[in-house]
Amino acid sequence: MIENEGRYYLLGDNGYTPSPILLTPIVDAPEGSLEAAYTHEHVSTRCKVEQCFGILTRVWLVISTARKLFYSPEKVTRIIIACAILHNYRKLNGMLDYLPPLQPEDENVQVHHRGNDDQAGLQERNNIINLMYN
Repeated sequence: MIENEGRYYLLGDNGYTPSPILLTPIVDAPEGSLEAAYTHEHVSTRCKVEQCFGILTRVWLVISTARKLFYSPEKVTRIIIACAILHNYRKLNGMLDYLPPLQPEDENVQVHHRGNDDQAGLQERNNIINLMYN
């Protein structure tokens, strides 16, 4: 049983600075190390999340319009849940043959570039690695 159950994290790529709530992969983790196991799971989990976002935003344009939050976070959450339910309905009923063409990316999306590593974030990541992989 994990002692910190109920604690949640965001997953980011290595372009972000780690923080106590944002976990990032370890780019140069030695093969076979605990850090490599953590990074493998981090990257594969994040990949699944990105695939889910890609599918939902290609089909349900209400959640992809200019990547802006037009509604309250609570309403956006309900919209995304409804889209996921509808996607599962389509999947169960063999209706996934059609995906709309990809839309061009919004060139105004800002990316946070990594600066100095946040020590509290690195410590949290190390705590997770020691807890889960030792």
